[in-house]
Amino acid sequence: MPAGLKEFAEEEGLPESDVLMLARIEFRGEQPHMAEGWRFLHNAIMYSTTSDL
Repeated sequence: MPAGLKEFAEEEGLPESDVLMLARIEFRGEQPHMAEGWRFLHNAIMYSTTSDL
């Protein structure tokens, strides 16, 4: 697991299912490196799948 993802997951107390989902995401073979990049990605997914929008 990337260090930035681990840091973000621990800070936020993410469920394992969210961490595994994020760990599979790549864009052109790259993943975020820092916790903030993972936070942005998680928030984008969360907001785009919320039925309240």
